[in-house]
Amino acid sequence: TEVPEAPPPRDYRLMVPAEGWNRIVLDPEVWPRRIGVLVEKQFRGVDNAPHIKAELRADLERRCQNAWEGGGFELYLVNMDIHGMPVSASLLVTLIPRPAGQPKPSLEAMAQGLTAEGRDARVEAMPAGKAVVQRYQTAPQPGAGRRS
Repeated sequence: TEVPEAPPPRDYRLMVPAEGWNRIVLDPEVWPRRIGVLVEKQFRGVDNAPHIKAELRADLERRCQNAWEGGGFELYLVNMDIHGMPVSASLLVTLIPRPAGQPKPSLEAMAQGLTAEGRDARVEAMPAGKAVVQRYQTAPQPGAGRRS
């Protein structure tokens, strides 16, 4: 799998919608430590579940590897309780490299390209300026995450 050679951009800021989001830098030398911190935080006070902790760590490492190979450079994760319902969400920040020598496409052109691929994308005004927003939802797999 091809991984972008250019370093990820540093000239942006991302604000997540609520507290409790955890940022994982998608660098194979960094993410194992960050995942370790998240797993320990999730299982604080639980000493009798080493196999479940190991499974969670392995799953997060696999997801980070896949996201990194797909051009991602930051992954944000959150688990929260909303009115008694557990809610999990993730946000993957990905760099879409452009071929050398080609001009930077407009936001509108990028949104049109995504829409032409059948994706739900549009340009939206944000407090910091305009941005291409792509929305999608993944349905949970029956039995996924259940422990027996």
